Amino acid sequence: MQKMRKVSMAVACSVVLLGMSALPAHAEGSRSSYISSWGVGSESNRWTDNQNDGVVTSVGLSGCHTDAIFNVASINLHRVISLQPDAKYGVKRNECWTSTWGNATASGSYYFRLDAVSGGAVLSVDSVVIKW
Repeated sequence: MQKMRKVSMAVACSVVLLGMSALPAHAEGSRSSYISSWGVGSESNRWTDNQNDGVVTSVGLSGCHTDAIFNVASINLHRVISLQPDAKYGVKRNECWTSTWGNATASGSYYFRLDAVSGGAVLSVDSVVIKW
């Protein structure tokens, strides 16, 4: 009877461990901030993505406004490369929502840049959430 109990416990522990390994991946990191009066060419603070997961890189904007009537912000994800131009991952048209660039394959220091704003000269955003 005691041997059967040990076998049952071993099976139960295996099932729990197997189930835990099937849980979805969580973001390696995230940061919340805001934007105050950015002009074209303004850049976010840098963050380090060590590529410890398979989570996509995203920038979420909410509460967007300009000095006129906000339409869209064009933002571009960059990876810092020493003594060379930084790698660009593409411009996303953000109408005050979340833009994603997929899982950047190289570890390093990243930032996003405001490439254009439609509906005003300067952009302010109440909430910026970056996930990597």
